[in-house]
Amino acid sequence: MKTIVIPEGEAYNEKLNKFITIPSVTLKLEHSLLSLQKWESKHHKYFIDNKDLTEEEILDYIRCMTINSDVDPNAYDYLTKENIKEIVNYMEDPMTATWFREDPLDNRPKKKEILTAEVIYSSMISLGIPIDIFEKRHLNHLITLIRVCGEMQNPDKDKKKKVNTKELAMRYSEINKARKAKLGTKG
Repeated sequence: MKTIVIPEGEAYNEKLNKFITIPSVTLKLEHSLLSLQKWESKHHKYFIDNKDLTEEEILDYIRCMTINSDVDPNAYDYLTKENIKEIVNYMEDPMTATWFREDPLDNRPKKKEILTAEVIYSSMISLGIPIDIFEKRHLNHLITLIRVCGEMQNPDKDKKKKVNTKELAMRYSEINKARKAKLGTKG
C-alpha cells in the first residue's frame, strides 16, 4: 500500500467566483489486480503497457487504486507533480528481489502479450495461486510470482539448447562483425 498526501491548496471556484481553500487529503493506494480489474471493466481496454492512455484514464486508475472511501472525488484534480511521480514510482517498483536472466544471444523477436486482469486471473487459477490472498498484493509482485510458478512447473521450457562450439563461434563472429561495422573499427 502507498499513502499519498495531497497538500492543502487554493483553487478558483467559477460558480462562486472566488478562491477557495482545498483541505489536505490522504490517499491510500494499492496497485493490485483488483484495481486493474475495476479499471478495465470500466474502460474496456487493457492498462498494462498501454502507451495510448489519456491523462484522465490514468487519473481514473489512481481512483481505482484508492482503498479509503472517504475521499472527495474532486481531490484527484489537485494531485501535484510530486504526488504523480511518487505514484508512478510505486507502480513501477518490482516489489521483489527476483529477477530473470535473458539470453543475450537470442535475437528472435519477443512476442508481447497483452496482459489483462482476466489473463492474470487465468494464470493464477491454472497455477493454483490463491486469488483471495494475492489479488490485493502489489501487481508487479503478483506477475513475478506467476512467472516464477510457471517456470518452476516447466523447468525444461526455457533451458538453453546445447549449441555446438562451431555454431557458437559463428554467432559470436557475426555479433563482432556487426559491432565493428557499427563503430567503424577493425577490432
